[in-house]
Amino acid sequence: MVVIAVALLVATPVILASPYRRAWLLAAAGAMILFSLSIAALSVRLHRLHAEAVRVVKYVDAFHDKYDMYPDDLSGYAFTDAALEPYFSYDGHWKGKEFALYYHPVQHSAVRHAYTPENGYWLKEQE
Repeated sequence: MVVIAVALLVATPVILASPYRRAWLLAAAGAMILFSLSIAALSVRLHRLHAEAVRVVKYVDAFHDKYDMYPDDLSGYAFTDAALEPYFSYDGHWKGKEFALYYHPVQHSAVRHAYTPENGYWLKEQE
């Protein structure tokens, strides 16, 4: 967001002084609309991911109640929304005694949403 704000501050005088002002303004408006739509799409995906994460946690807890251990992976879980599976990662032996479920609406993000039984839901920055 800061990069976009700086770019707009630097570009504004150039756009206003240009004889192609209208074209520049239309291009800037189009870029802002596309950016807003992409943020909206990511927000919707994050909402869907959170709903799926709740279902995954219920599955893992039920597995733990039945077998007194957490599953090694999520291969036994049938995702309700299969398109979301690539956005999840799971560690069945987190700290040796718990599990950790990670998800983010962008697959290769440095910051992920996480769930552990001890900490609940939180944000984690990858090391």
